[in-house]
Amino acid sequence: MGKEGSSLCIAVCGWHFKYLEFYTSITQEVDEQEEFSDVSLYVASHKPPNLIAPSFLQRINSLGWNILYFDNEGWDWGAYQQFIRWHQDTHGLSDYYLLLQDDVKVKNKGFLRAFLEKVKSGAKVVGNGTTVQKAERVAKDYPEDLIWSRNNGFPISISQWDVVRGSCLFATKAVAEHVLSVMPIKKGSDILLANSSLRIFGALVAERFGMDAIDYLGTEPRQSPFFEEEYRGNAPPNTGISRFFTASCCALAAKIVKRIANSKTIPFIEPGTGLKLHIGRGDEPRPGYLNIDSIHPHADILAEFPKLQFENEILAEIVFTHLPERDDLQLTEILADCFNWLRNDGQLIVEVSSKNWRENFSTSWTIDDSIALLKKTGFSQVFYCNRGLLKNITNRIVAIK
Repeated sequence: MGKEGSSLCIAVCGWHFKYLEFYTSITQEVDEQEEFSDVSLYVASHKPPNLIAPSFLQRINSLGWNILYFDNEGWDWGAYQQFIRWHQDTHGLSDYYLLLQDDVKVKNKGFLRAFLEKVKSGAKVVGNGTTVQKAERVAKDYPEDLIWSRNNGFPISISQWDVVRGSCLFATKAVAEHVLSVMPIKKGSDILLANSSLRIFGALVAERFGMDAIDYLGTEPRQSPFFEEEYRGNAPPNTGISRFFTASCCALAAKIVKRIANSKTIPFIEPGTGLKLHIGRGDEPRPGYLNIDSIHPHADILAEFPKLQFENEILAEIVFTHLPERDDLQLTEILADCFNWLRNDGQLIVEVSSKNWRENFSTSWTIDDSIALLKKTGFSQVFYCNRGLLKNITNRIVAIK
C-alpha cells in the first residue's frame, strides 16, 4: 500500500464551520494510521474569517488544522484547485491528496487504508460512493461542458467516463499535477455549476490515465462504509441547504417562475436535450448552458456575436439576456443566424428587465415589431410573456422554430 515515507495532504473545503465532530474524526484517523510518514491538515475556506465563530477556529487550530482563505470561486472544486495550486507553489505536491467537504459525516475508521487499497489496485482517483450520473450519459447530455473545456485548452475526445463527487475524493500526485492544478475553475454563483467541474475532472482523468482510473469505496450514491455525503441543494435543515440558499435562491426562484409561465403555452426544454446557449450575462452564468459574453470573465466563451459559428440545426435553445447593440439590419442578420443554428422545435428566447424594449436593446423596434420580424424570419410560433412575479425578469419573447 502506501510506500515508506509517502506523504498525504488532507484539504477540506471550508464553508459550514460548525461540525466539530468531522474535524475530530479526521484527526483521530490520522493519529492512528500507519500508512503515511507525513500528513498535513488544511482547510481551504471560501468563507472569510469574520463570518466564522472564533471559538470554532481556535478549536480546529488546536487539532492541528491550518486554515487558508481563498476567494469564493467554483464551489468545492474551486477550493480544491485553489488549494492545490497554492500547495504546489509553496510546499511542492504531496504523494496523495484527500479532498473533503466540511459537511461530510465520518461513519467509521480505516478509510485511509481503504483508499490506498484502491490505489494499489490501479485507481488514480477514488470517490466515496458511486454517482447518479451514468458514464455513458455525460458526453451526450452535457455538450456545453465539452465545448467549455475545449475552449479552455482541454479538449475531450472520449465519449464516456466515470465521475466522482466533490464531497469526498482521494487522488494521487499525478492527478493533482496533471489535472487538478491545471484544469480551469468553473466560476459562477449557482451551485449546479460545480457539477460541470466534476464532469470535466472525470473526463480529464480518464483521458490521461484510462477508463479504469476512477474507483469508489462504496456501491451506492453518496454512501460508503466510511463516509456519508450530503445531497447538495436538497439537504435537510442545518446542512448543505444553508449554503445553497445563500448563493442560489434567486436562480432557483427564476427557474420556478419560468416553469409556471411556460407550463400552458411554451414547451420547456429540459437539461440534457441538446446544446443550449446563454448570451449576454457572463456575470450570471447558467448551469446547463454554454455561457457567452463579450467582456465578463465568468463566461464560458468570450466573444462578440458575429464571431460565433455553429453548424446549422444543432442548437436546442438560444437565450439572449442582452442583445448586441447593432443597427436594425445587423439585428435582422443575427436573428437569421439563430434560426439557422436552431434545430426544428428549438427555441430563441429574448429576456428583458424593462417593459421598454427600446431602452433595453438600443433599437427602434417595439415588441410587436420584434414578434413580426421573428415570424418573418421563419419561426413557427412566437410568444410574448409578461411573467410579473419577479420584476427584474418581467418580459420575454419566445420564438419556436
